Amino acid sequence: MHLSKIAFLSMILVVLIGSILSYGFNPAKMANEKEPPESKGFAVIELFTSEGCSSCPPADQLVSKVLSENKKNIYILSYHVDYWDRLGWKDNFSQAAFSNRQKQYSRYLSLDGVYTPQIVLNGTDQFVGSNETHLRSSLAHLQQESDLDIEVSKTNDTFMHLSYKITGKDPGLLNIALIQPEAVTEVKRGENGGRKLHHVNVVREFKTIEPAANEGSMDIVIPEELHTLSFKVIAFTQQKSNFKITGAAQTTIKVNGKNF
Repeated sequence: MHLSKIAFLSMILVVLIGSILSYGFNPAKMANEKEPPESKGFAVIELFTSEGCSSCPPADQLVSKVLSENKKNIYILSYHVDYWDRLGWKDNFSQAAFSNRQKQYSRYLSLDGVYTPQIVLNGTDQFVGSNETHLRSSLAHLQQESDLDIEVSKTNDTFMHLSYKITGKDPGLLNIALIQPEAVTEVKRGENGGRKLHHVNVVREFKTIEPAANEGSMDIVIPEELHTLSFKVIAFTQQKSNFKITGAAQTTIKVNGKNF
């Protein structure tokens, strides 16, 4: 190859490398590609699940994945319903009250009935609990800011004291959930027989009140299963007319310094 041709090819190579480097380290381009600021909106994710349902573990895994991302504006509650209990395996976390809450949503959202796994987001959006695409899309478009603040202290092993402040015009309903952060069950029978199931944010106690004012306080009985555990308290406000959730707050009651 002639020297002149080698020089020409070398010049082309230098120009190409310069162009690539210039594009890759263009400050203006890098500024334009910065991630958008995190939304100030919030999301209350209510998962209705059961250890007796073979379709539920993927939904449990999905909310666990979202929880592990530690987004402060996302609140996850896992309700274990009881209508699967008669089909081969008794879910020890299940309560009829949780099944009744799901039935309430079914009426407000004009559904034909209840099913598992189901996620209800902010009281108005429902979908199959393992549908990550739908969940991620909904979480990416949060707009409404929370109207609720709480303070919680543990009086003793049996009672806790909760104070709340609601900034919205209509206090509506105030829901308070006592939550076991983690649980593992070895299922012996039923559709998940032989599997070890991992759960997060399991609702152990759920209470709904109609506040007489925008500020107040109350004492709440701690269920026996949480007496020696660190647990979370998630509270959220909800409109009586359509079950739309308007605010949420969370805190942790620590035992032996353990936090979640």
